[in-house]
Amino acid sequence: MKEKLLMEIKKLLQCMKNPIKSQIVLSLYQHPVLTPQELLELNDSISQATLYRTLKKMEEEEILEVASKTQKRGAIEKSYKLAESMLNFGNSVISLNDGDAYAKMFSDFVTELLVEFDNYSKQEPINIAEDGSGFSAVPIYATTDELAVYGKEIKKILEPAFKRTNPEQDLHTFATIITPPGKEKK
Repeated sequence: MKEKLLMEIKKLLQCMKNPIKSQIVLSLYQHPVLTPQELLELNDSISQATLYRTLKKMEEEEILEVASKTQKRGAIEKSYKLAESMLNFGNSVISLNDGDAYAKMFSDFVTELLVEFDNYSKQEPINIAEDGSGFSAVPIYATTDELAVYGKEIKKILEPAFKRTNPEQDLHTFATIITPPGKEKK
């Protein structure tokens, strides 16, 4: 069970570093079942050929499942949904309460971010001040319920940015990390 879980974590993280796959995954998180046409409408920066190639690959990788098939003008149109394993992997880590799997999941997450920063730093030219990347940390005091509320509020603020609305917009990864509680002296 643990090895399968670690493979699912790795698959999802690799998806999130691929701009096309990540747009598909985000669309399917927001709309649980979509046809390729609906995905194209939600993600107009993806060409039709690229979308179909990527959907086929994601189906083979068991990231997506076919929700239904419909006959349309002599062709079969598939509707897609995220595979159950992709929807439930976080709950699996939590229910197993496995510190090693949790640490591995975090390590893979941070590694993907490091790769993005490394790839960026090797590009020529870069403009750190103007390219819109950065990182910061701030200590906060919160209960787990308050953290859940903050997460929902951040998602609500960012929702307009889930879809490109302007050709000048670049794809960024907005990552959040909430550390486990520290054991401070009171």
